[in-house]
Formats: sequence, structure tokens, C-alpha cells
Amino acid sequence: MPARARSAGNRQPNTFGTGSIEDVAFQTHDGSIVLLVLNSASSAETFTVCYKGQSFNYTLPAGAVATFSWK
Repeated sequence: MPARARSAGNRQPNTFGTGSIEDVAFQTHDGSIVLLVLNSASSAETFTVCYKGQSFNYTLPAGAVATFSWK
């Protein structure tokens, strides 16, 4: 998740429990944190994003990609 990112261009891949949700997080040169999430399942999947002690749930449609960023 985003908290794992350390340096510019440092990618941190992860797969959530079901294996159908895949993500990569990184920190950009300007210090922003970017999280990309892919749902490779044939149905919508809900997952939780956690960063700096806060979290939210997000439902990603089948085959969709989402981008989250923090500055």
C-alpha cells in the first residue's frame, strides 16, 4: 500500500487476499504517493486502502483500474 513507498520510482507490488486485486504504489519526484489498483476478476471487488492511520473502502468494477494519489 502507499505507506510502503520510499523513493522516487520505487515500486511496491502487492496482491490482496483473493488474488484478483493487484496494486503498485510509488513516490514521485515531487513527493506525491501514487497507488494503482487493478481488478482482474470477472466481478466487482471491494478492498481497503490504508495510509498514515486513515483508511477507506473502494469497490472496483470487474476489469477496471483505479489511481489514487496523495500529496
